[in-house]
Amino acid sequence: MQEGYGERGLALAPAEALDAVEGAKGLAHGSPVPHGSPPAHGSPLPPASPVAHGSPVPHWHAILTGWRGAGKTTWCQALVEEAQRRGWQVAGLLSPAVYERDAAPGAERTKVRIDLVDVGTGERRVLATPAAPSGDGSSGAAPSAEGAHRLRWRFDEAAVAWGNDVLARAGDADLVVIDELGPMEFTYGGGFSEGLALLDGGRFRAAVVVIRPELVDTALARWPGAVILRPPEWRGD
Repeated sequence: MQEGYGERGLALAPAEALDAVEGAKGLAHGSPVPHGSPPAHGSPLPPASPVAHGSPVPHWHAILTGWRGAGKTTWCQALVEEAQRRGWQVAGLLSPAVYERDAAPGAERTKVRIDLVDVGTGERRVLATPAAPSGDGSSGAAPSAEGAHRLRWRFDEAAVAWGNDVLARAGDADLVVIDELGPMEFTYGGGFSEGLALLDGGRFRAAVVVIRPELVDTALARWPGAVILRPPEWRGD
């Protein structure tokens, strides 16, 4: 992998990102580019006229990226909470990791499962659990994808279907958050395919999607106008 690849993008706190959506900091997606000069590929768009606080700009799209432990899910959770505090309707999915509780002080924590949270309702389901060491992780949402990428998790098929149903109904919200889309979606057409459909169709007012650094160029080829963001150095996810 390219050195420093995970450090690309604009480091913004969640509240700053919402200010950007509102136009206050000049990142309003879809606004005309002054003097006819297009923005650099994947860079923030130029300043636009501010809009009223609490009124998201239609079709603002951001890719949040960063290496494992950079704080992407934590950042998304804070974004959701701040948006709801401002009175926005928020929809989409978070996928927080759950760690063992009895780790010794200073020891590396063991991830015991990945949950899936409907940010609109707070409903939570188990998305994935560690695959058996002797297995290939071949059950769940996209067996061939897991085997090909040597993933260490078994995904619950019912939870993935439920997540797709959440995303299918998310487009009317002021802000859609998708944590995250990866090889199963981009390469194999599995996983949270409704997230791709929503973003491809522009069926959102403002959207933030989490993408691993190695897939950012793939995502930008699909959504060339997206803004790239990364969490500031604060907390890990």
